[in-house]
Order: sequence, then structure tokens, then C-alpha cells
Amino acid sequence: MNGCGDLPVPTSQAMAMAKQVQSVPAEEDDDDDDDDDDDDEEEEGGKSKTAQPPANSSSSNAGARRLNRKRRLGLHTVQVDYDKLEKRAGQGQALLATLMRETEGKGRLLDTAQMHCERLKQSNPQFRISGSLNLWVIKPAAKSRGRGIFCENRLDYILAATENSADSREVWVGQKYVERPLLIHQTKFDIRQWFVVTSFNPLTVWFYKDSYLRFSSVPFALNDIRSENSRYVHLCNNSVQADKGTECFAAGNMWSSSTFEAYLQEQGMEGKWEHYTNSMKQIILDTLRCVQGTVEHRKNTFELFGADFMIDDEDGLWLVEVNCSPCMAPSTAVTGCGVTKEKERERERE
Repeated sequence: MNGCGDLPVPTSQAMAMAKQVQSVPAEEDDDDDDDDDDDDEEEEGGKSKTAQPPANSSSSNAGARRLNRKRRLGLHTVQVDYDKLEKRAGQGQALLATLMRETEGKGRLLDTAQMHCERLKQSNPQFRISGSLNLWVIKPAAKSRGRGIFCENRLDYILAATENSADSREVWVGQKYVERPLLIHQTKFDIRQWFVVTSFNPLTVWFYKDSYLRFSSVPFALNDIRSENSRYVHLCNNSVQADKGTECFAAGNMWSSSTFEAYLQEQGMEGKWEHYTNSMKQIILDTLRCVQGTVEHRKNTFELFGADFMIDDEDGLWLVEVNCSPCMAPSTAVTGCGVTKEKERERERE
């Protein structure tokens, strides 16, 4: 039998012993005075003769009984081991069948869960950014440069921080955090896109051709929302990262949109930047239409805005916020290059 492990394997001698013991009933007492070995006949030279008892009959009978007992016990041991092996094999087959049934049930359960997730995606557009930690970004409504912003997933902590602020009249904004962002070299980033509105009625928007990516200086993780490095993990604001004084793989923690486009092409995503650009334009137009009726229209005026976008790990584009009067200072080589390009365009127009 295959798979016996260390169990003893019957030999020819053991089989011969088995033939001798088969005639002995299992319930026969080993201490019977009449032993089968006493009546055995031996074949010698083609003649049979009856074995003569030795001088010490009592000692001979005892030795024969011990030998017979050992034979029976040896054969019995082999039989029990094989029976146990077969029993265990049967138990293993039953266990395998049970595991297959459980796996099949889990598979059906997984399919059902995936089906409900797809339904949730259709009914809740923000489902795929929700994650599992219920993490929120809390920010003052009237501050800039990342001041006062923190991440939290406990309501009691959020209430304690907002209700005990220095300015009791402070207005706070709670925004669902994108827990599954697209990462570049394990680092979070956002996209700053400038645009100018010269009229809200009719709505007239000028979309700046170039944008730039702002990176965190610390690799992305969600297990450190209350640590000292939390701001440098989750806030891509250039003012915040400048306070850290360190850089990630990108000089100044920034990429130009052309660098990002080249990166996407290297990743086999040809034309993806154009897709993102078109999506940003549409989102900005939809956002402005939402407030179009509440903005006072003044002729011969314009206003510059900076929109911040994020991309999730399923290639979805999300508007994080729109900033009034965004900083345009050439704080890095990327933003300085943008200012230089604009000056060159002005000279070309002249």
C-alpha cells in the first residue's frame, strides 16, 4: 500500500507466520496448556516424524506459548496499523470533501459580495475611494497653505479638535479622504491646474495648458494619521512639504505635466494624460456651473483659480478643492519653468 510511512511491511517470513497463526481463534487464551506447536510435524528427508517433547516439558510449553503469542501479536500489530491507515485515509477524503464544499460556498459568497460592490459603485460614485478606515480630511474653510489641516477617523477626536479651536467662529470642512490613491514610487501626489474665469454670465473659462504634480516627501501609508510625519504623508501642499525640508524622488517634490505624461507613456498608458486633461476641464466647468447663479457678475474683471485633483487606483479623477488666488511664485524649478514659459508666450504675442 502506498503512503504507509514507517509502518512495517509484511515479509515472506511474516506471511508464513500468518499462515500458522490463522488457525488460532482470536479469543483463544494464550495460557492454554495445549499448544499447537506441540503437535506440529516436521518434514525431514522426505520422512515425517512426530516431534518429541524435551526433557523439561513445562519449560518447553511455556517457551512455545511465548513464541506463539509474539507471532500473533506481531501479525495483529501489522493488521491494526493498516486498518488505522485506511481509516485515516477515509477521514482525509471526508475532510477533503468538506473543504471543497466550504470553498465552493466561500466562492459563491465572494461572487455575491462582488456583485453587491458593483451595485454600490453604481449608486455611490465615491464608493471606490471610501476604503476601510473611514478616514476624513478636516480643514479650516478660510485658511491656506495647509494650515490647520489634519486627517482623522474618530468622530470624538474631530469634534474635540474643531470645537476647541482658538477661533470659536472658525468654519470647518470635512471631506472624505481618498484612501486608495494612485501612487508613483509609493508616494502620494495631487495635480494643480490653473484656470481663469473672465465671466460667469455667460460662463467663460480659460484653461491653462500646463499643470504640475505635487508630491509628498514621505512614502504613503494609512497607519500613521496621528504621527508627527502624518502631514508630510497626506498633504501635498508645497508649503507643507517645504517645512519638512526633504525631497522625494522628484526635485522640489514636483513634476511638470510633461514629465507625468512621459511617465504614463513609459507605463504603457499612451494618451492617458489627454484623458485626464479632458476630464479636468469637464469637472471644472461642472463645478463653476454649480455656483454660477450665486456669483456676482462684474464686467471687465477676471479671477484666477487653482484646482487640485487626485487620481485613485482605479484611474478615477477626483476634484479635491478649488483655491482662490493660488500661489504662482516660482518656488521650484517646475513652477519657475511655468512662469518662464508664460513670459515667453507673452513675448511671442507681442
